[in-house]
Amino acid sequence: MGFAGNFAFNRTYPNPPNPSIFAGGYGLLGLPLNTREAAELKTHSKQAPFGQGERTLVDTAVRDTWEMDASEVF
Repeated sequence: MGFAGNFAFNRTYPNPPNPSIFAGGYGLLGLPLNTREAAELKTHSKQAPFGQGERTLVDTAVRDTWEMDASEVF
């Protein structure tokens, strides 16, 4: 039997951690990213491909997004 309903959670933390990621080739980045950091992170990424049948393509008219190998992000 699956869940059928709504769920919400709210809690205030007195000393929350500052969210951040470490991206290879760039270093520690605070979140949310600012425009300069996003542009720099993009230089360490590659255009994300998509599958079309048995082919893997890069077409920015279909998918205009970037990706970085998961091993580069901590």
